[in-house]
Amino acid sequence: MFTNLKYLKLKKVILPILLFIVVASAIPVLYLRENNPDASKPANGVLDLSEWTFVNEKPSLAGEWEFYWGNLYTYSELQASDAAPKQIVYVPKTWDAYEQDGKKLPGLGYATYKLKIIVRDAEQSLSLRLNNIATAYRLFANDIELATNGTVGTERQSTVPGYQSRTITFKPPSKEFSLILQVSNFSYARGGVWYDIGIGTPEQMDNLDRMNIYKDAILIGSLLIMAMHYTGFYSVMRKDRSSRYLMLLCMIFIVRISLFGDSFIVRLFPDLSFEFLVFLTYVDMYWIPVVLFLMIASLYPKNIPPFASKAVVIYGIAESLITAILPMQIYTKFSPVITVIGSMLVCWLIIIAVGAYMRAEKGALLVLVTLVGILATIVHDSLYHSSIIHNSFGELMSVGIFLLLCVCSFISARRFADAYERANQLTFHLGEALKKEKEATDELVKTEMAFLKAQIKPHFLYNSLSVITALSTKNPQRTKSLLYDLSDYLRGSFHFENYDGMTPIESELSTVRAYLSIEKVRFQGKLNVEYDIDESIAIPVPLLTIQPLVENAIRHGIMKRSESGTVRISVQRGEACTVISVHDDGEGIPDWKLSEIFGEPASTTGVGLKNIQRRLILYYGQGLEIQSLECQGTRVTMRIPD
Repeated sequence: MFTNLKYLKLKKVILPILLFIVVASAIPVLYLRENNPDASKPANGVLDLSEWTFVNEKPSLAGEWEFYWGNLYTYSELQASDAAPKQIVYVPKTWDAYEQDGKKLPGLGYATYKLKIIVRDAEQSLSLRLNNIATAYRLFANDIELATNGTVGTERQSTVPGYQSRTITFKPPSKEFSLILQVSNFSYARGGVWYDIGIGTPEQMDNLDRMNIYKDAILIGSLLIMAMHYTGFYSVMRKDRSSRYLMLLCMIFIVRISLFGDSFIVRLFPDLSFEFLVFLTYVDMYWIPVVLFLMIASLYPKNIPPFASKAVVIYGIAESLITAILPMQIYTKFSPVITVIGSMLVCWLIIIAVGAYMRAEKGALLVLVTLVGILATIVHDSLYHSSIIHNSFGELMSVGIFLLLCVCSFISARRFADAYERANQLTFHLGEALKKEKEATDELVKTEMAFLKAQIKPHFLYNSLSVITALSTKNPQRTKSLLYDLSDYLRGSFHFENYDGMTPIESELSTVRAYLSIEKVRFQGKLNVEYDIDESIAIPVPLLTIQPLVENAIRHGIMKRSESGTVRISVQRGEACTVISVHDDGEGIPDWKLSEIFGEPASTTGVGLKNIQRRLILYYGQGLEIQSLECQGTRVTMRIPD
């Protein structure tokens, strides 16, 4: 027995280590994949594309360029004999990593890059993908200017930094031409070409641009939806701090994704200054590990010292204030230190997740795997920003954080599902006690009534009380009205005094009106209700048959729409019967699902309908009629014979 326990503990320790090794090994795989040794690359300042097939090979401008420090040469000036001696350097790399006369170059200054390119056909258009270059540049093909960003100058006063990524398309001036790149930097700590300059056909670059735009748009859209979800959730459940941190993390990464890649924020706000954009980038970078730490700490607080969360927040505030005070060229020097601190915080979180996993806490393994993945993406992004790894898809940490947010959403949903299950179990036991009090009643009817009692959803009661609480200080009169509505709803839902399972239609409609009154306040303009009721009709109907149909129309019809919808309730006389119908203009029911609603096994969305169907057949020999069209709505009808 002791040996088995020891083996299980050892297994739990080994698994996280194996996960770290597997995920971390993805980095060299990505590196090898992106750095294809067979691809054409610049060598000694020349890139030979004369054999480039445009299909099978992906050339790269990452390689050896000519470099002229302290000069802003044009093509004609470089052709002259009095040009400064060339220096061969590797691009991309910040120029403070280069040496001249045995000394490292400073981060501030200006220089010219040159790359001779040989193509097979000068009529074939080429496209270049230019990411941010620190911090102003002009690009030429021979003497033809192709692109500019900011204003290139030889001193601080004449240089204006720029912040923008772009793709340009041009026709080579000849089969042999030179790319001349003038760069100046008097703002950032490190100047030069930060990232690889992509090259390809216009179609290839267009596909790459679309891929990056789609990736960023999908991430931003998904994060925005999640942020809105967590904001709403936190507004009604303040004690759940994890939802607050999840919302903040979503917003932080929306900003980060907007700053990198295609720079959506620059497209939306082109007048934002370079200094503010860099400041925003660094502050965003400070708070990512801080909020991530707070979020994981809220999920698994047992391994967190009481002072840790406060210390992490103080770190984020201090870094932000220092960045706001210091000049850009100073605080940008510390990005490697910030990366190390962020990595250490993530490692701490991994230790916390391992502890939660050892205690067999729910969701801990998923969180652990994702955190290890995030650590791997931090390492990847550090190598990417240091020009050690070159790829076409940029940063990966945003994807890692997005996956973590999805995992945390799953954990939250699982926790509430457990709470819902416990509430259902309590409801079931209460129903069993009620059935014992009805020993004189038919067994099938007793079972159906007990099941109906379970239809009162704990989440509906909770949300109703939350809405009433929120209104209590703002609108006492409306609060009083809602309390009456909730009382009417509960009275109708718990109406089991009549053991034959029937209730007057006016009582059933009173329950429906009370339910809809609360739902309309909850969903604030998204739900519209219309009544078409013949008030002269006074017949008994099976208990809780109309209200579940209305609830089903709202949950599975109206609430799946992005815009508002309408539920129509009709009670009219028909031929030898009373026709009761509930119609919504929601999403509708797919044909395949419509055919399975009354089949077996029971589905979660069909339980209420099956219950009503069984009782209608029991009482009247006929069940529900359902008509539905996808994206147009659903009408559910039942006929009560006279």
